[in-house]
Amino acid sequence: MWQGANSRWYARDDKLIVSHPHGALVLAGWPRCLAWRCNESKVWEQFRPTDPILRTVGATASPDFVRRAMCHFVKLAPRDVADSDLERQRAGMTRRQEAAVTFLALFPPELRAEVARLPERHWPVLALLARCQGADELYASNPALAFALAASGALRDRPVARPLRSARSLLRKPRTAILEWLGFPPAPWVGRVLAKIAPRAMTLRNLRYVRTALRDESVPKAFLHLPRLDLGTLRILTDPELRDLASFTLLAEIDGSTLRSARAAYLLRDAARMHAALHAGRPLPVQRSLAGLERVHDELAARQNREGDQATLALDLPPAPVAGTETIVPLETPADILDEGRSMNHCVSSYVTDVARGSTYIYRVLEPERATLSLVKHGATWEVGQVSGQRNRQVAASTWAAVVNWLRQWAPDARVQA
Repeated sequence: MWQGANSRWYARDDKLIVSHPHGALVLAGWPRCLAWRCNESKVWEQFRPTDPILRTVGATASPDFVRRAMCHFVKLAPRDVADSDLERQRAGMTRRQEAAVTFLALFPPELRAEVARLPERHWPVLALLARCQGADELYASNPALAFALAASGALRDRPVARPLRSARSLLRKPRTAILEWLGFPPAPWVGRVLAKIAPRAMTLRNLRYVRTALRDESVPKAFLHLPRLDLGTLRILTDPELRDLASFTLLAEIDGSTLRSARAAYLLRDAARMHAALHAGRPLPVQRSLAGLERVHDELAARQNREGDQATLALDLPPAPVAGTETIVPLETPADILDEGRSMNHCVSSYVTDVARGSTYIYRVLEPERATLSLVKHGATWEVGQVSGQRNRQVAASTWAAVVNWLRQWAPDARVQA
């Protein structure tokens, strides 16, 4: 909402002030790291933003922001838009960029770059680092544990009223005390597992899954032996239905692959689902290499696309949660989804049941390249699941950007993972 075209940004003293049609937002920069917001009734409250603020403000501070913003404005504006309206819009975007540059300059550059790598909750992490002695040492040695401490209000079953006061006390104690307070098993090996988590995998949802998996008596040994834990390995190891289907060699290859490890996790999940559907519920054999997994996945997808049954075609699908456009088209029937799987040579047809249940929705992307998009529902919020090209290949950055821009335009409350 505060990122919309109708919002106005100002920098005053150490603050970034953003006004928008539904209220206002004020961020006090380093080292205070405080945030306030108000709604249409002008009632102010202090809060802790959860979105990736440094990334958003950083994109606004980039040298080509005004050019990109104006291109987007002109694309959506009526053909007879007045020159004065264009100049007014350009002046507003220029002020926004200048405010973003001024605000970012308040933060130590190395710290800003490090925290900006996180996919969410930049502000709680910054507040912890700025206002709690010893937090910088914890973040340097174990970023995931520091992230969990910063997000304790959402991670603990019983949040405390003053999380930073509790954090100051805990930072003077052994790491095992922090783990126990956050609900993790209070053992040194648990801290070593958390220290392996890659920055882009540090989300509250992932930490909850990891915590549940580490509480289990049969903790996967790969947690202890893999040199790092990225999106894909975490997705597999925290899912009881997937972790027995991937050998250690496959897990190690995933994190060392040039492919995004998250893609490999999706391949394994989809292959397991298709194998069960096509083989009377029998589990997928253990996969030992990425190439072997891709081959098995493609064979299962081709068979499922050929054998789309009448029960699948008879399912009723709900309306699209986000309006489509000429280039991002919702697939509104099971037949549309099956046709998409056949034309793109991937397994999107296995998602028809999820679409019927209302947990997923599928779109056909036509530009800037041909791709298939899935939106996934988490709670009341929709977010991007996958954007895949032919045979599940990765899409270009321009295609990803087009999807993000579409989603932010038509569903401002939707989430976009990095």
